[in-house]
Amino acid sequence: MRFLYGDSVPFPPQYDFLGALKIFVDQSTIAARLDGEGRSMLEVAELDAANRRRAIEALEASHLAAMHALGTATAGGQPIVVDYAQKVQDYANAIVAQTKADATASLEMARAAAKQKNESGAMQLHACIDQIMIALRLPVSSSDIVMELDPTQGAEFQSVQRYPEDIATAYALSIEALDDWKKPRRVSEFAQGVSLPVGLKRSLFKRTVTHEAVALDEYFIGGFDLGDETAQLRLRRKPDQKDALVFDMRYTDTGFYAEVQHPGEADAAALEPVLEQAAAVELERLVMLLRSAAGQVVKHKSRVLGVTIHGHDVFEEHLVAQLVKILVAQLAPTVAEIARRSTSPVELTLKTEDDDGRRQEIYVKKSELIAKIDAVPVTERATFDPLRAALEITPGTAPPPAVR
Repeated sequence: MRFLYGDSVPFPPQYDFLGALKIFVDQSTIAARLDGEGRSMLEVAELDAANRRRAIEALEASHLAAMHALGTATAGGQPIVVDYAQKVQDYANAIVAQTKADATASLEMARAAAKQKNESGAMQLHACIDQIMIALRLPVSSSDIVMELDPTQGAEFQSVQRYPEDIATAYALSIEALDDWKKPRRVSEFAQGVSLPVGLKRSLFKRTVTHEAVALDEYFIGGFDLGDETAQLRLRRKPDQKDALVFDMRYTDTGFYAEVQHPGEADAAALEPVLEQAAAVELERLVMLLRSAAGQVVKHKSRVLGVTIHGHDVFEEHLVAQLVKILVAQLAPTVAEIARRSTSPVELTLKTEDDDGRRQEIYVKKSELIAKIDAVPVTERATFDPLRAALEITPGTAPPPAVR
């Protein structure tokens, strides 16, 4: 399946961008409202807390002034007057203490109610961002894919995708549609004839251990962490056993560097862990084939585990508005180009083309998207201005001049 602009020119982001755009507008406008309400709620709660603190401080100041005046008035007075003053002071102290306790309890109840409402909104906010980040296919700056073998459940995958503007998103990946990964997989499924000098040969007489060549084809993939510059690969002899070989690798200025560890083999600690260049090249071949196979799993994102901007957690540090603003800026130029090439001034249109050359038009009504943007609270609406402007572009409009 290929995607084309409305004028039949190839569409570079080869996926259902209009479907993803609809999800983005649906969920980002909800997220903007929830985020704005959450921030407003926190501001109101803090203002209320400050007002209550000032009220208590004013009460205490008035109480101290009254007690001081009462003490001055009864200085050297008759016992009956002093007794009266003491009773008044005790009563006033009790009133102040009870008032402070009531105010504190009321403040805590207000904070608890605000927190509960905010947590409910936060759950909805997470759901919105989940749908957005799963639907969109943003340009990937770098990525890591991690797998851990569960002998009974199969492979468990996670991935970290890094996008422009230093956005990083961690995903849980699903193997539901990938039967090959539901069972333990051997090295031979990715590369055959892999032999490396990483076996352990023990001397019967000297009680020493040396490396020897060992065929890895029948070893099982226990797990891996594959990044753009670094990688780790773990192999085990049987799926239900612990990892027997752990390879740590990285690209350096001088080539591909690799070293091996033997978990649980204390006498192997004295061996040189760094692999010779020929062995490192053979291992690199395996890792590249494994990376290619694992790359297919990245398409099957099941949920978002976390999102950061410049290393700061989007949810904990209230950066949802910033995230949406960045995404709007990234999507708007593509929306504008689709609008220019669309067949209708009231719709965004693309075409799909199958292998037999049959084409079918897909579309989304601009008015539906604009209506959702216009329903966003005024305080949050400016975030969507670039997207709204792109939606208002009519077919045949010349693109803006390139910035030099």
